Amino acid sequence: MFGRISFVVVAIIGILIALQQQFKPIPEPRDYVRGKNNTVLFLVNEHPGLSNVHAATAQSLLESHPDIQVHFGSFPKLANTMTRISSYAKRNNSQAKEIIFHPLSGLSSSDAYDNYPHLRYDEDGRLGHISPHGIEGINHISKNIQIYIDPWFQEEHLAHFKQITSLIDGVDPAVVVLDTNFAPAIEATRARKRVHAFITPNMLVDNFPGEQPWLGFLWKYPAMGSGFPFPIPLKLMAQNIYQNFRLISSVAKMPDISAKQEFLKANGVPDPIKFYGLHRDDVPWITQTTHAATVPVDFVPANVTCAGPMTLSAAPAEDQDAELMAWIKQKPTVLINLGSAFHYSRTHTRIMIEGIQKILEATDLQILWKYMLADTLDDDWRSWMVPLEETGRVTVTPWLTVDPFSLLSSGHITAFVTHGGASGFHESIAAGVPQIVLPLWTDTYNYAQLAEQIGVGIWGCRETSPDWTPECLRDDVVKVASGPDGMAFTAKAKEISAAAREQGVGRDTSAGIIAKLARGGRE
Repeated sequence: MFGRISFVVVAIIGILIALQQQFKPIPEPRDYVRGKNNTVLFLVNEHPGLSNVHAATAQSLLESHPDIQVHFGSFPKLANTMTRISSYAKRNNSQAKEIIFHPLSGLSSSDAYDNYPHLRYDEDGRLGHISPHGIEGINHISKNIQIYIDPWFQEEHLAHFKQITSLIDGVDPAVVVLDTNFAPAIEATRARKRVHAFITPNMLVDNFPGEQPWLGFLWKYPAMGSGFPFPIPLKLMAQNIYQNFRLISSVAKMPDISAKQEFLKANGVPDPIKFYGLHRDDVPWITQTTHAATVPVDFVPANVTCAGPMTLSAAPAEDQDAELMAWIKQKPTVLINLGSAFHYSRTHTRIMIEGIQKILEATDLQILWKYMLADTLDDDWRSWMVPLEETGRVTVTPWLTVDPFSLLSSGHITAFVTHGGASGFHESIAAGVPQIVLPLWTDTYNYAQLAEQIGVGIWGCRETSPDWTPECLRDDVVKVASGPDGMAFTAKAKEISAAAREQGVGRDTSAGIIAKLARGGRE
């Protein structure tokens, strides 16, 4: 199965960082090891929702800092992405080096979830992670929080720590670039006392609520998965506080994590699965926060950089698939892409097909639908799509042949139907394309609310989330993609996009910070 860690852990990390203020140790002087000059090692999860910001930074390093040798340590599914980035970088800069990819063995965080039957697909193909917003949703998260924080069995976690430690020793990088959700890599990097930095797809409000004054993370900012507006209305404040305390109490009682920590400590892993102290004042932290499209916070740590959207684009859309782009140019086109982690159940498939049929009846729009059936089902899903594709106005594909940001920034996508993940949200912001957000879990509800609040889209099928009806799919797509309302959404999306561009090119900002660290190594 594809990565599922992004739609839970990314949001939970914010709460864990929030709690660190209560337990933060007295800072100690750190004598970091200076590795080989002009060398950087990325250690990241394979899931695009987590790794895209790292891949985008690597792309900019190749093109703008060709003196830097980029190494990438991740699971095998990410190898093709690294090859494409290297190839495109050489087209833009003949001096660009190729990324050296180091495949990690064993279970990825994505695959590790298959260890837990209740989080797999049910008979209909519905994923066990799908959950509503509000109190019911936070109860779902609290029940499974130990799995979401660290999905590997203790022996698997230890094996990852050991192989990553060996990789760090072998590459000897001047800087290690980390993913906040990859605990074994963080542990190995810090055990080896390596210079490091974090890059995260999330916003400041997700990562640093605990740094805000007056315990603002409890009452001032929307709780994870609440979908509450900002500022929080008085009538919702008590529920917001309750949801935060419900999550905090579940973090305080984690017997499985405690047992795993003891095992790892006994086997030479210092500070395993450490919730508190992830953010350090002497470790650069780069976030995708876009000033014009975020929940504003009162305090930003001095070593945190708000880079704006960090988008991955291996080549112009025309170069990646000229035939597809020729079809897209025929009519205003809506892109439906609910992310790599979501595979459709039979029920979700039926409702989406009926919704698309109603959209075709009500408009002159085309639909590009990125569709994958749950991989536990062996139904002939292609036969279901025949009536749609026979219209000539629908293209259904299991995998996009063009990078999502390249599609969105082509100028030919009228609206983007997304699940509200951080990467998709920021890609749409950068491209100036309005969104219909169909949230499915945790932080996606907050992004759905944010898109609606800043005027770049709507929370689709709000009344039935995380489920849909054909009628709400039609109504919401028609509202955002056509008529006077559609024009207003598009105008606002372009306005926010222009403001984001004034902030700079996110991947270049990120790459500049990493390059400076890489040049501080040992000659």
